[in-house]
Amino acid sequence: MTLISLLRLHRSLPFHQRLRLAFGALALLVLVLNIAAPMSIAYVESTANRAIQIDSHLSQLASDVAMKVQIARRCDQSYFLYLENPQLRDEFVQIWAIAISDLDQAITAFATAVTTETDQRQARLWRTSFDFYHQGFQRITEAVAKGEVQTSQEAVRRFTLYQPNIQFLSDLSLKLARVKAAEAQKAGRDVERSASVARSVYGLTGVVALLLALLWSLILPYGLTRPIARLSQAVQRLADGDLSARTGLDGTDELGRLGKAFDHMAEIIHQHTVELHTQFAIAEEARREAEAAHAQAARQLEIITAQQDMIREMSVPILPVSDRVLVMPLVGALDSGRIVEAQERALHAIDQWHAAHLILDVTGVPLIDTQVARGLVGIIQSANLIGAQAMLVGIRPEVAQTMVGLGIDLGTIVTFSTLQRGIEYTATLSSSQQRKGGSLQ
Repeated sequence: MTLISLLRLHRSLPFHQRLRLAFGALALLVLVLNIAAPMSIAYVESTANRAIQIDSHLSQLASDVAMKVQIARRCDQSYFLYLENPQLRDEFVQIWAIAISDLDQAITAFATAVTTETDQRQARLWRTSFDFYHQGFQRITEAVAKGEVQTSQEAVRRFTLYQPNIQFLSDLSLKLARVKAAEAQKAGRDVERSASVARSVYGLTGVVALLLALLWSLILPYGLTRPIARLSQAVQRLADGDLSARTGLDGTDELGRLGKAFDHMAEIIHQHTVELHTQFAIAEEARREAEAAHAQAARQLEIITAQQDMIREMSVPILPVSDRVLVMPLVGALDSGRIVEAQERALHAIDQWHAAHLILDVTGVPLIDTQVARGLVGIIQSANLIGAQAMLVGIRPEVAQTMVGLGIDLGTIVTFSTLQRGIEYTATLSSSQQRKGGSLQ
C-alpha cells in the first residue's frame, strides 16, 4: 500500500483505534531503536576490521614487492660487476632469474588483492615498469652472450635506459607500503572512534524515544482536534456569507461523515444561490437589452425622421437665382402629399427671402392630371396672395394638350416653355421696375 492509502486508512479509523495505533507505533519505534543501535555498532566494527585487514595485507604485499625489487637490483648489479668473468656472470644470471620470478609473483599477488580503482592502476603501473626492466635486462644478457657487449662499462651504459623503471618500481612499492600501513593504523583509530560514537548513540536511544513520545503526545491531539476546528471555521464562514466555505474532511469516521454532510449542505446552498444570481443576471441583461433596443429604436426613429425631412426637402427643392427670384424645380410624379409639401415650402421660402417672383418648373413632371394641375394653380394663387408673382415654366406640348383636354384654364397664369425664358422674364420685369423708379425720382 502507498503512503497516501495508509493515511486514508488511518483517517477512516475511529478515535480509540487511532490512539491504540499511535502508541503501538511509538512502542515499535523504541524497539527498533534498541535493536538498531547494537547492530550498527557491530556493522561498523566489522566493516572497519575488514578495511584494516585489507590495508595491512596490501601493505605487506607492497613491502614484499619492494624487497623483491631490491634483490633483483643486487643481482643485476653483481652481473654487471662480474661481466668479464663468465662463470660468475652466469651464476648471477640464474640468481637474477629466480629473483625476477619472485618479483613477478609478488606483483601478481598485489594486483589480485587490490579492491579499489586507484590500487588497480598502481598495480598496472608496476607491471609496466617490471616488463620494461625485464625486457631491458634480457637484451643486455643476449648482447653479452653474442659478444656485442664485452665490458661492464658498455653493459651499464646500455642498461641506463631501463634502470629508472626498476628504481621507479622500488620507490612506488616502498611508498605504497608506508601509505597502506598508515591507512591501517588510521582505520584502527576510526574503529575505536566509531565504536565510541555508536555506544553514545545507543545511550541516547532512550532519550530520543522519550522526546518522540512527547512529540507524539503533542501531534496526536492536534490531529484529532484539527477536524473539529476546520468544521467550526467552515460553519462560521458560511454563517458570515462565504458560500465557498468547505470543511474538506473526507474521512470515514464520525467527524469525516459530519464534514461531508456539511459540505453537501453548503454545496446545495451555493448552487441555489448561484441559480438565483444567474436568473437575476439574465433578467438584468434582458432589461439592459430592452433599454438598449428602445434607445436604438428611438435613434432609428430620429434618423428616419431626419431622412424623411431631408427627402422632403430634396423632393421639393427651392433655389434662389437672385435676391428676389426663387425657382422650385418639380421632378417626378406629383401626388397630393408632394403638392401640399411644395405649397408649404414655397410660402415659407417667399416669406424668408422676401421674394417677388416664384418660378414653378414642371419640366421633370411626366404627367399632370386634374388633381396635380389644381394643386399647381393653388400654389400660384397662394404665392400671389402674399405679394409674389408666380409663373409656370417647362410645360411640354403633350402636357399642354393633356391639360387642355382636362379643361384646365391657365389664362390668368404666366407660363413659359423653358426655365431660361422665365428667368429672363423676371429679369426684364426687375429692370423695368428699376427704370420706373429712377424716372419717378
